[in-house]
Amino acid sequence: MISLTNSFNPEIFLDIAKKLLNITKLDEKGRFRTSISRAYYSAFLLTRTRLERKGINFGTEAQHKEVREYLKTIHMDYMADQLKTLANCRVDADYYLVDSINKSVNRSLCNKCIKIAETIIGKIEDIRIK
Repeated sequence: MISLTNSFNPEIFLDIAKKLLNITKLDEKGRFRTSISRAYYSAFLLTRTRLERKGINFGTEAQHKEVREYLKTIHMDYMADQLKTLANCRVDADYYLVDSINKSVNRSLCNKCIKIAETIIGKIEDIRIK
């Protein structure tokens, strides 16, 4: 687990995302949607925190996009693209309440999002500021 002194560690969100999949007492769609959202926020917040600790500051309104754009400026395109994929899944899970052929929130999507978040988190230490 990444150490964040005296603050909430967003990596806990990833743990919650994983555990939600197995709490069968809760509504299935609600679990899946919340799991996807927590997986995204764990990866996004940890990435943003790493950049901020390196002296990079982001605005308050468009910081999700700003983080991805900054990653591209330091040649971390893959990480930026993975964050974008997760962000899109989070938007689908949070805002599109009816599944369609193109947007279906299910266990498979949750597992995919969790794996993407794990990959991003695993590469956070690779972020180097020039």
